Amino acid sequence: MEQRKRIGFNTLISLLLVITCAFMITGVAFSMGGAEEIIPNEPDEPEIAEMQETDDGEDVDSDDTAEAGDADTTANDPGEDDEDIVQSFIQIQAAFEPFAPFAAGLTSLTNITVRAGSGSRDPVAGDSIAGLLDPDTGYEFELNFGADGADNAMVFASHLDKIVIQEKDTDTDIKRTPTQAGSSPYAVRIPVSGLKPETEYKLIIDKSIADADGLIDRVITFTTDVSTAPPVNTDFAAVFCYPAAGTRTMAIERSIVIEFNQEVKRNTVEGTTNVVLETGSISGGGTDVPIDFSLDNARKVLTVKPKGNLSAGTDYVLTLTTGIQNNAGTEYLKQSTLTFRTKSFDVLSADSAADSVTVTIKNNAADEQKNTRVRVEIRRDIGARLESGGTVVYIGEQSQNISGGATGIYVFSGIDYTTDLYNNEARGDTYIDVYVSDNQGRPLSDPLHIQI
Repeated sequence: MEQRKRIGFNTLISLLLVITCAFMITGVAFSMGGAEEIIPNEPDEPEIAEMQETDDGEDVDSDDTAEAGDADTTANDPGEDDEDIVQSFIQIQAAFEPFAPFAAGLTSLTNITVRAGSGSRDPVAGDSIAGLLDPDTGYEFELNFGADGADNAMVFASHLDKIVIQEKDTDTDIKRTPTQAGSSPYAVRIPVSGLKPETEYKLIIDKSIADADGLIDRVITFTTDVSTAPPVNTDFAAVFCYPAAGTRTMAIERSIVIEFNQEVKRNTVEGTTNVVLETGSISGGGTDVPIDFSLDNARKVLTVKPKGNLSAGTDYVLTLTTGIQNNAGTEYLKQSTLTFRTKSFDVLSADSAADSVTVTIKNNAADEQKNTRVRVEIRRDIGARLESGGTVVYIGEQSQNISGGATGIYVFSGIDYTTDLYNNEARGDTYIDVYVSDNQGRPLSDPLHIQI
């Protein structure tokens, strides 16, 4: 029985080897020109083994004097067979190399948009981005390409290296990770962070990303503003802060967190005026805010907790003075400030009906009246997820004056949810995004993302 099992197993292995060899031979033939005749290599002349005479007069191969165990090992050595198989696979790979996928069906670069943080997308006009970008803020560029309608039209991952961001003066690449998870198969998103202040950059799109004459090389330039982040001290520095400098939607109940690169001497923070939180601006004239402190994570993380909620829609300044020291007594050498603003509004709801969306917001800043702009975007289908992706099928904006403490209701009607996209595929998931800002486009609340 055991012998029959072994014979059956060996037969199966032999059959699999025959099938594998058939595929390899087909691949090699394909790589050498398809229908052309395959001419095998001439075999090498056999090597004539050195002969020697035994005592009984018979001629034997000198290798026959090897021990039986060594002979068995040599007979079972698969090294040469493995090399042949590897070479065959290399030939097969080379045969298919000319058919590597390109960005099929793309015809043009239709538009470029840029988003700061989690805000709304702004279109880029011409070959430069207007204004100065905040180097302390993360950005995301989205490139949208036109397509010829082919079912397989898309940007392939292997071609994302055709999109580069560099410092303009030095041609130094900056770290970026393009993704295909844009608003369509023809879109590419590029998150960017860690930009240098007061530096000019260029976004380079190589036309070879697509197989089309309509796409040309594009270079988009942009420049960063001065940094408002706490200055870096290589000896004793603050390396992280929450909220980020310039934030305008800080939650009123949140604490402020400063992380240092070295341990902080406790008695240079607690019970001192070396860390001060005030209302107002850097120019002064504000009111001190009572705060508590805590140090954790090996005394490198300082948490500043207001004794009560902050006021909505209010500017604040946190000041770190040179009196702060590390464990070795080294002072924080340069006084620094962190400015931020608490959010004014909350998005209470976004209710959808058959052809409309109703958004309700509340102005939490009791003494402030705001001309408030509400923007609604509806996304769905391929790639759609809660905070991004998919295709924008509707955009609407409305403005109202809302008094402090009051509620505003915005009704967006005439919305068509039924538009079929991408060759009449199923509509998929649908999401509503709500953005609240002032008339200058500055955010007044965190965006709301809901699925309907």
